[in-house]
Amino acid sequence: GAAGEEEMPMEIEAVYMAKKMNAMANALTLADFQGDTASATNNLSYYDGLLKIVDAGAAVNGNTGAVTVATTISTSNVLDILDGMWESIPDNISDAEDLSLWVPTSVYKKYVVALKNANLFHYSADGEQVKLYGTNVSLRSTVGLPGAAGTERMILTRDSNITIGMDGDADEDAMKVRLDPVSEKSIFFDVTFKRGTQVRFIDEVVEFTLVP
Repeated sequence: GAAGEEEMPMEIEAVYMAKKMNAMANALTLADFQGDTASATNNLSYYDGLLKIVDAGAAVNGNTGAVTVATTISTSNVLDILDGMWESIPDNISDAEDLSLWVPTSVYKKYVVALKNANLFHYSADGEQVKLYGTNVSLRSTVGLPGAAGTERMILTRDSNITIGMDGDADEDAMKVRLDPVSEKSIFFDVTFKRGTQVRFIDEVVEFTLVP
C-alpha cells in the first residue's frame, strides 16, 4: 500500500548502507592522505591530509635512488625502492615495533609480483599486515595514496606518530537516511562529523616522492 512506500525495506536499507559506508570509508582514506583545504575537490578540501603536513615539514627523503617521474615504480625496481625507504629510517626509531610503510595499492601489487619473480615465497604474513621482506616494517596497502604511474607517493613512520582526530562522545554527530521530500523517489544520506589528521614528529617520517 501507499503507506508502506514511506519506509525502505530493511533488506534494501542494509545493502544501501553497506555500499554508502564503504564509499565513505574510501573517501575518508583519500582525505586522510591527500586532503588539502585549498583543494578544488570537495571531499579533499575539509582538512589537510598527511601528505600536505609531511611536505610542509622536514621529513626524511626516502627516494634514495632518485627515481624519476619518467622511470616511475615498476616490478623491476620496486624492491630496491622499498629497501631504500627502510634504510632511510632514522636510527632512533629503527627498532620500533609499530613501523609501517604505507604504499598505494598499485605499488603493493608490483611488490608481490617482484617477490614472486624473485622466487621469494617465504615472506611472513599475518592477515593484511605483511612485513616488508626481511624487516620489522609492516607493509600496508591503501587506496589513499596516489598510485597512478608517475604520481606514486609513500610514507614510512611509526603508527603512533600519526594521529587521526574524530568526534568524541560529547561532540555532535549525526547519520540518517531519508526520502527526498520533493520527489519522494530519491534517497538522501546525511552524515555529520568532525575529523582531522596530524603528525607528531615530522623528522621521524620517511616520505617518497618521484623526482620531476
